[in-house]
Amino acid sequence: MTKRPLPEILSDEVDPVKEKHPRLNTPTNDGVVLPEDIEELCGYLDENDVDLLPKQPDDRLKREIRALKAEKQALRRDLSRSRRVGRNLESDMSRLRCQRHRELSYERRAQRDIRTREDGVASCEQDCRHVMKTLCSLKAHLLDQISSYEQKEVKRVVEMLIDRTEVKSTTAYLQNTQEDLMWLQQLEEDWQEYAASVGKERLEVETFVAEEKQLVTKQVDGLKTQLDSTQRRLQEVEQAGVELNAMCDLLQQEVTCQSQWLTGFALNSMAMVSIQDQLAKRLEETQAEWQQSLSQLRQERDEIQVEKSKQLDQLEFETTELQQQLRVSQFSELNAQNELQVSQKTAETYKTQKKKLQSELKTLQDQVKTLQTELRIAKPEI
Repeated sequence: MTKRPLPEILSDEVDPVKEKHPRLNTPTNDGVVLPEDIEELCGYLDENDVDLLPKQPDDRLKREIRALKAEKQALRRDLSRSRRVGRNLESDMSRLRCQRHRELSYERRAQRDIRTREDGVASCEQDCRHVMKTLCSLKAHLLDQISSYEQKEVKRVVEMLIDRTEVKSTTAYLQNTQEDLMWLQQLEEDWQEYAASVGKERLEVETFVAEEKQLVTKQVDGLKTQLDSTQRRLQEVEQAGVELNAMCDLLQQEVTCQSQWLTGFALNSMAMVSIQDQLAKRLEETQAEWQQSLSQLRQERDEIQVEKSKQLDQLEFETTELQQQLRVSQFSELNAQNELQVSQKTAETYKTQKKKLQSELKTLQDQVKTLQTELRIAKPEI
């Protein structure tokens, strides 16, 4: 907004009036000395209710002066409102910063949970490898025992075939041993199937953890972009508030200047009524423009508040989803741990059963040896 230098426009009309009227600091007919400064003059007039208009005042001028005072008060109120809006925006910025700190803490916790999960999966893998190694060693040991046992059994069968009387007992014994071997083979096959199922579950857990990591990274990126957009909008709103403050300052300066000129015109002559009308129209136009700009800024503020509420709702919804996903992952980890414990228990039971079988085999071998000795002793007697 540009201001026209009123003294240059009205220099031709004000000069003859100055010749007729005295200066402001000259005493009046009542003996009152008026100050030269216009601001001091306005304060003096407001405090003492002094009416410097002619003896026959114009009601129209009084009304215009009152309207200008009312407009000045309205402008002050609007300025206070704009300051309140700026304070509210600062409080919103502080809230967003607190929310950002909370999100960072939540991301750190999620990363810690993921690391603990990875450590658990690695420990599970190590346990599985250890179990597989033990199984391989047990299998090799069993194969060695089976081969030695077969060789011994062949020798025993050859020796038992010599004695026709012990053929039936040897055949029954061989059948029993074969059944035991089949049972051991079935146990090994079951254990291999169980190890394969554990490996599949481990792969599923690893894929699930990788997918969760990807989802968390995507959600974090989306939250970062949303925060950047909100910060940009808040910066734009702050710039608009600064512009409003500047416009309010300019309007205050114009109002003070116009009030000064109006007081000077009222004291100088009544011939300035047309110019005062023009100034009043100009003030009304500027006030209308300022009100339009204020309404636009209020609409923008309302839109920003609505967007903020929507973004907060989205963030709450995403946090609930992440919590649910974390609970599901924790539940799956617990299930995997329980299954590993069950597998360890089954492995221990298998070990105990193998030990029992080994002890039974040893007893059978001892019995066979005793039978062989008895047969050898019985042969010379026959």
